[in-house]
Amino acid sequence: MKALAKFSLSIPWLQMQQGQPYPLHCAVENVFEEKIKGTISVQVSEAVKVEPQTVELRSDKGEKRSLDFQVTAQKKFPTGSTIPVTFTADFGPKPRLSKTVHIEVQPEWLICGPFPNPKTDPKAKDSGIVPDTGLAADYLLERGGESRIEPEEGWTHSSESVQEKKVKWQKYTLDKRGFLDFRHTLTPNRRVVAYASGYLYSDKEKTAVLKIGSDDGMKIWLNHQLVFNRHIHRGAHLDQERVVVKLKKGMNPCLVKVDQGLWAWGFYLQVDSE
Repeated sequence: MKALAKFSLSIPWLQMQQGQPYPLHCAVENVFEEKIKGTISVQVSEAVKVEPQTVELRSDKGEKRSLDFQVTAQKKFPTGSTIPVTFTADFGPKPRLSKTVHIEVQPEWLICGPFPNPKTDPKAKDSGIVPDTGLAADYLLERGGESRIEPEEGWTHSSESVQEKKVKWQKYTLDKRGFLDFRHTLTPNRRVVAYASGYLYSDKEKTAVLKIGSDDGMKIWLNHQLVFNRHIHRGAHLDQERVVVKLKKGMNPCLVKVDQGLWAWGFYLQVDSE
């Protein structure tokens, strides 16, 4: 147990993209009473490339070493799936140490918006406008509504937030940190709401945790069921809140809705099934 505790792995909060290297860091400390000699090897599927695959290691008593590896997905994995990567330390007669990490594949999203999120003018007490109602309003009724829709790229919806009075579903690629940034993608970007639609893949039926963060309020539908609803004004951070959900085997449709006040606007969503 002492030796195992000194064999650690570090994975940055990034989401793997096809063809792009993903960094992994392996730290090893020699806790034995003598020098050790052996190898650190990495096992992945045939669809994943790792460099280097094996590293020879010589370490004096008490010495600490840090090893860097790069993992690259050679093919397109189902959105929302995870890629297991196993590190094994073999030092001859010493106990073999092994640890596995799971790297999330970047989800593919469609986004649509903006839609109205009106705010009452404090000087107009009789305006009749109810403030911050965008999160509660269903703007997707033309296509079956929020709890039923599985949109396709190019579908349109009516919106009073844009001059054309129509907005459409368009593809969006997350940044490496996994943030979906509505503010720098959609205009106007104040007093509005928007949607993101994607699919979370699971190789089997299981319980999972959605680790989320949003700026501002957020709703999430998974498999057409509302699983999260928080009307709040805040900045988005990784892993602000967690929601326990059930995933079906295969693709699980996921719809996210986020409202906006004035500044940053977007969300994080990471699936953790370990």
